[in-house]
Parts: sequence; structure tokens; C-alpha cells
Amino acid sequence: DRFSFRSNFEANVNPWLTVGFNFAPMLDNTGVLANSESTNTEYNPLVAAAFHAPIFPTHNEDGSLFYTGQELDSPWDWNVAFMVNPLHHLAIQDNRRTARVTSKVYCDVKFFEGLLLRTAFHHDYRDRNREYFLPSYVPASPTNPTSRNRGINERSTRGLWDLQSFLNFSKSIRDHSISAMAGVSLEETTYNSNYLNKYDYPHNLLTTLNQATTVLNQQNDVRTNKSSESMVGTFARASYNYKSKYYVTGSIRRDGSSKFGPENRWAIFPSFSVAWRISDERFMSVFSSFLSDWKLRSGWGKIGNSGISNYLYASTLAASSYLFDRGSEIAPAYYNNKISNDQLGWETTSDFGIGTDVGFFEGRVNLTVDYFDRTTNDMLFSLPLPATTGFSSVVSNLGSMKNRGFEYLVNTRNLVGKFNWSTTATLSYYRNYVTDIGNDKRPIIDNLGYTTEGRPIANLWGMLMLGPYRDWEDVKSSPIFNASRPTARQRSYPGSPKAADVKGDGVLDANDKTVLGTPTPDFIW
Repeated sequence: DRFSFRSNFEANVNPWLTVGFNFAPMLDNTGVLANSESTNTEYNPLVAAAFHAPIFPTHNEDGSLFYTGQELDSPWDWNVAFMVNPLHHLAIQDNRRTARVTSKVYCDVKFFEGLLLRTAFHHDYRDRNREYFLPSYVPASPTNPTSRNRGINERSTRGLWDLQSFLNFSKSIRDHSISAMAGVSLEETTYNSNYLNKYDYPHNLLTTLNQATTVLNQQNDVRTNKSSESMVGTFARASYNYKSKYYVTGSIRRDGSSKFGPENRWAIFPSFSVAWRISDERFMSVFSSFLSDWKLRSGWGKIGNSGISNYLYASTLAASSYLFDRGSEIAPAYYNNKISNDQLGWETTSDFGIGTDVGFFEGRVNLTVDYFDRTTNDMLFSLPLPATTGFSSVVSNLGSMKNRGFEYLVNTRNLVGKFNWSTTATLSYYRNYVTDIGNDKRPIIDNLGYTTEGRPIANLWGMLMLGPYRDWEDVKSSPIFNASRPTARQRSYPGSPKAADVKGDGVLDANDKTVLGTPTPDFIW
């Protein structure tokens, strides 16, 4: 169920003052099919329904749900992977509620014609609650017909406010038009959450957490979290055009983010652009019979990225426990769970672009072509660390990357009138490659990605599959997986996947992983 409401109000108090507000509350109640979001195929009911053995029924003769484990001792007896009956998941309760209220208050002060001050305050509050209950009669696995009943209650809130105030000036003098704007923005977001997870209910009828008797892990099963982030910015922009034929625009902004180290929280982002409407020149009049508009434009600018979690620049503590001396007394304790990086700063992207817009036959056919060249520096990256440091990784500003490409768009207005028909076709082509990977030039490899200098970022990384093994002769004459395993069913067999022996040692293992390609398509249309 979803309920929403919206209210907008604006009043002209007098010729120089306008005030208004927007108010929009929303309530959403959702019952989620349990485990349908899980990546574990054995317990995802949607996957289980698709792969469940069709030789088994859904219900027993007495009407109860069929349990696969009562038929076979081992899934290998049928050479299929058995899963829990997906209908069992319908008994699991997973109810979620989201309440959200957005509001905005603003006022415009008009000092004189062309000079306007606008101030706006925006607030967004969201409250999410989840209640989960797993009954004991739901199978825990294909070999265990019952579960340890369990209840979870999660609640999280997010409160965001931002204040923007800017002064806008515009003026036209004959063929000259100028505009300028300067302002300031402030924003803050706070997060609060709590999580409760308890086991062992006396029965499955009352599902509130006070009925459960066991908390397995006091550190993780009962916890609360609080965090906040903020950003401050100042900005200015000015533009000029002559006869709507020559355009010049420049802007600059300075932003500070609490996510970065004290020495690198602030950064400046300038931009500049020009444009020329060639079709308005006198010498273009000879083409006016078919050329209705032609504009050339170009620009350069710099933007910043702060899309990381909070407090990654600081060394933080995590709660744990400590066993004193040789006794059995356990006391609460803290340990360092993250290494600090007080030099962490903005990831910046410089973007140069040039393009053209052409219109033919009074705008019936329009063509847009753009070329861009982007360079990203000081990329925010989770850098793996040696095990000897005691930490797995640290977020750093590392390396640089280039993106270049073209974008094409053709729009035609085929029929105009009582019946309108238009067609739009797009084509884009771009390539990226890493230009700097940092001081340590070794490739960066994670589960599915391979990144190194001179190649696209995050190349596909894995084993090169050659199809299935055809028969036992193919298995005996080819490298196989798990060759040292004692039982045949743990090794490769006819029909199982076959991979290339990249290393050439006659064994298929993780050392045979290689670059499989790039996630970037050749063209997008």
C-alpha cells in the first residue's frame, strides 16, 4: 500500500516579495517475498522455483508442503542441486514500512527590474522500518527440515536539510544581454539506525522480539549507528551574448566536504564555454532555403566527486571483547578497524567538449554531434594493503583515467499537425584507459576486475571457458578442475565446464584467470 499527498502554495505578498512552500508526505507499506533479494540461489525462492526438480510435487498428499530432503539422502544421487521448496518461503514474514516527508520553503525578493534574491530551505526526512520473522517449521536447508526461529527488527532514519541563497542579475541593452549570479549553499545529512536480532521463540504465534530468548552475538545482533555528513559551497556565474549569436559563459564554485581529510576538504571548480550561431551570419543566407539553424559550441570545466562513505579519512575504533590474563573474565574492548588517511581529498574530472547543432528545413531534421575528452585525476579507490599492516585496504586518491568519445543524435519530425510523428536515433562511441595507477605499478585485481595502465578500467577478469567436457575421453586428455580431490564427483566430469589452461601447467585453478575483455561496448545506439 502506498499513500501520498502533495501541497504547493505561493503568494505574491507585494510587488517585490514572493513566498511559497511545498509539502509532500508519503507512506509505503510493503510485504516482501522473503529471500527474493538474496544472491544465494539455494534460498532465493524465485531462483528455486525455476530450478527446482520438476519430478517432485509442491504438496504432500495430506496438504502439507513437500520437503525435498525426505526423498533423497544426497543430491548427487540424481546429479541435480536440490533446493528448499520455494513455497516454504511464503511463511516467512518480511514487512517493511517507509515514511517520508519532503518540504520546501522559499522567498523571492525583487530589488528592482533584473535583480532578484532567492532563498530556499529544503528538508527531507525518511524513516524505514523492517520486521522479519522466520518460523521454525520452514526448512533451513535441503537436509534440515526445521529452522531456529528468529526475529529481526531494523529501523533507519535519514534527515537531510539544505539552504541555498543566490542573487541573480540580468540586463538587456539593445543587442547585448548579460546575466550574473552569485550564491551560497549549505547542506547536512544525518543517519541513525538500530538493529535487533533474536532467536528461540517458544512458539511461532507471537512474533514480537520480547518473546525471543537468545541473542547470539551481542556485538552484531544488537547495535545502533549514528553518522552525519555536510557540505558548504559558494558559487558564481556570468554570461554574455550578442544578438543571440555569440555566447560566452564562465562559472566558478568552491566546495568543502566533511568526508575528506582536514587539509583537503576544499576544492575549486571553474568552467568556461563559448558558442557561435553561424546560421545568423550574412554569408550563410545563401543556404537559408534548407539550413534553418547551425550552432557551434565548445567548453571546458572541472567537477568534483565526493561519493564515498563517511569518516574514511580517519582511523576508527570497533567494539570487541577481551579475555583478561588466563582467567575467564571477558571485558568490553576496542580495536583499530581502519587505517587513517588524512590526505584523502576530492576526485576531480576535467572535461573538454566541442559540438555542433544543425537544423534543416525549418527544424524538420536536426543533427547534434559532440566530442568529449575527460581526464579524471586523484580517483577515489580502495587500495589493497599487505597483510602485515593488519588492515585489508585503505581509501586513497590514486591514479588517473581518460575517457574520449563521440555522441551523435538525429531527430526528424516526420508529420506535424493533427497527427504528430517524430523519430530520434542516437549513436555513441567512447573509450577509456588508465593513464596512471599510482606509485605501485602492479595491476589491481579484485573478484571480477583487472586494472592496469594503458588498458580500460576494470577489465573483465576470470577463466576463459571453452564449453563443457564432451565425454570421459575429453576429461582424461584435458586439464581438469580439482585434480587432487580424492573422489570423482569433486573433479571435472562430462558435461561440467571446461576452461583454458592459461598457465600451461596441466591444472585448472585460480592461476589460470586472465583478461576476458572490457565492459565497455564498441557502440551504443
